[in-house]
Amino acid sequence: MKNKLKYLLILPVVALSSCGYSLGYLVKGNRYISSDFQENYYRDWNKELKSASVISADVTDKKITSFNDISKVDPNFLIDPSISDVEEYGQAFKMTNLDDSFRYGYQSKLFDGRVICGGLYQRSRVQSDGNGFSVRFSKESNDLNYFALHFKTTTDSTVNCYPVGEDQTLDELGLSGYARDKKIFHNSSFRLKIGVYTKEDEKIVNHEFTSSIVFNNKETNDGNVYTFFAFDLKEYSLSRCIGFSITYDNLDDELINWNKNKGVDITHALFIYEAFLPYTVWH
Repeated sequence: MKNKLKYLLILPVVALSSCGYSLGYLVKGNRYISSDFQENYYRDWNKELKSASVISADVTDKKITSFNDISKVDPNFLIDPSISDVEEYGQAFKMTNLDDSFRYGYQSKLFDGRVICGGLYQRSRVQSDGNGFSVRFSKESNDLNYFALHFKTTTDSTVNCYPVGEDQTLDELGLSGYARDKKIFHNSSFRLKIGVYTKEDEKIVNHEFTSSIVFNNKETNDGNVYTFFAFDLKEYSLSRCIGFSITYDNLDDELINWNKNKGVDITHALFIYEAFLPYTVWH
């Protein structure tokens, strides 16, 4: 009877630890699992990182935005035939493999290797607006190799698409609700800023890497276009990394613009699934 009771108690926890949940952040803090899109933005900022001095860098010529091009920043990837796609890459290079300190807290969602999740809104990983959030590590790194991120873009509209070139409402076109079956999608773009924070002479410095990101949802007829974004850090000789931040601005989203012309305001978000700092030692 005791064993039976023990397993009955475990089952609900296991169910909650599926896509979008983890035991590490069921214990304390906001779980960000509301059915209200607006309540799920993660906006936590560490005070130390927020006040760090900034050194800016443009990564236009040093980035990749496709998983198929990862070998440009990771030559070792070419000699590992066991890594066949982004999901296997996530499991092989997840930061929980590097150190147990990445297993705890809400932010552990970003380090568990689950780079794709079919859930909507509250069942995504980490939802961020343009003001972003920061991650403060409990340990420091040795020399950094490269930084990678897997994410997609979305809005709070229940319709992910809009009729191109038509000045009619969705209802008039018979496209109320989800319109993705009609293969009508919208593009969006923004300027992504990744802050990599290091300690230098006991001062915290934000090495801010900026790059333009474009989601061609309309061109691919796919409302679930993910971007695998990575850039090489070796040439910057960065060590003693203690965290990172993600923000974005200069948003240009066709669905938001189309709704605004109709007098309807909707909001935008990044759904961030995983962050990587491969080959890094933490101490």
